[in-house]
Amino acid sequence: MLKIQLFLLLLLNLNTQKQPIKHIYIGKSFSWTIYYDNQKLPKVVEIANIKFGYLDYFDNHNNSKRGKLYNKNGEIYYKNKALNIDIKLKQKKYTLKIDRQRQKLFEINAFNEISKLKDSLKVQEYKFDWNVKSDYLYYRDNLFISKDYEPDYIKKFYKSLNN
Repeated sequence: MLKIQLFLLLLLNLNTQKQPIKHIYIGKSFSWTIYYDNQKLPKVVEIANIKFGYLDYFDNHNNSKRGKLYNKNGEIYYKNKALNIDIKLKQKKYTLKIDRQRQKLFEINAFNEISKLKDSLKVQEYKFDWNVKSDYLYYRDNLFISKDYEPDYIKKFYKSLNN
């Protein structure tokens, strides 16, 4: 019985790891770049510009707090009224350059999340650790991100409060 349980656990773990990304949907405008990996659940659109990085998570109806994914004539679009974005997403071959851009976006998003936590908890003496590559790789390489998952950069922040 234990062997069967271990085997099922192994299958479940392998199922959450995805193959290396071959394609990603990208939309570009003058000041924004949008990335969308259509295999990731929950659905998430990554929004970037020079000093902005945000992960926009969607519900089952393709809506989020800030944006909307929709189809028009068989094409995928992302709309965000707050940022004045309504852009067509085109499937592109995944490259190392795209991966580096997404990692930078992820770093900026992590910094913003920690800044919000610092402000809400009135923390003055915390220096953000920009080394979030392991969190990015986990995010990038897993199809399913559990709602219970807490990135290491957030764990480091809370741990620093206890020191």
